[in-house]
Amino acid sequence: MSQHTGLKQSSDLNPTPKLANRNQVQADLCLSKLLELLDLEKNANVLEVGCGRGKNSRILAANGLNVIGFDTSVASIVEAQKLEGPRLKFFRHDVREPFAREYFDAVFSFFTSFGSFDRIENSRVIGNLANALREGGTLVLDYVDIEFSTLNLVPAKMQQSDGIVYGIHQWVDDRFLYKKVQVFNFQTETPIEYSEKIARLSLQDFRDMFSQYDLEIEQIFGDYSFNPHQAGNSPRLFMIARKIKSK
Repeated sequence: MSQHTGLKQSSDLNPTPKLANRNQVQADLCLSKLLELLDLEKNANVLEVGCGRGKNSRILAANGLNVIGFDTSVASIVEAQKLEGPRLKFFRHDVREPFAREYFDAVFSFFTSFGSFDRIENSRVIGNLANALREGGTLVLDYVDIEFSTLNLVPAKMQQSDGIVYGIHQWVDDRFLYKKVQVFNFQTETPIEYSEKIARLSLQDFRDMFSQYDLEIEQIFGDYSFNPHQAGNSPRLFMIARKIKSK
């Protein structure tokens, strides 16, 4: 697409192991409710950032939307591209870099795929997402309620799935919530380790960032069943914002 720059379809990086900690049935139900709520027009142009292997993007396309998926993981994009069709395309792209202007009717960021950078870079990402939206377009940004996550943080635990044992360690400082995962697999002599971090962003932090880029929050939910958000008591900060006319 001519509006996009710097998009790569390659497999030159090693895959990053991911802990499968989301129920896909729950995700599918959430997405179905969300599409009913948004009531997007058929053939609307939408973007999913942090699309992973493309399961949610595929559902969006199956609902009559023209979908592009972005992810930084080459391994994920290579798998996602197996799902491509007339309405569905995937690219490796870092959303800290500009990619489109006033093209998309909606942009989706699910399952805390946003927030791993410092405040300046996080704000830059919001700016790029906003710039990619047409006036009146919708940004759906699904984040953790950072107060809830901090209060309910478990410093260390073990979890087993499909014969693989995961050791999960979590901690916080004044800027980030951190997670280190050790993957114990009988096929490897030593555990695989990887780390994640997300910025400690409050609802007010998001309001401040959004306002810089003509985004206005219209609805906030506290979980994937779309119950009202209650700070500190809701596990999610699920925001739906509108791109308004620049003042």
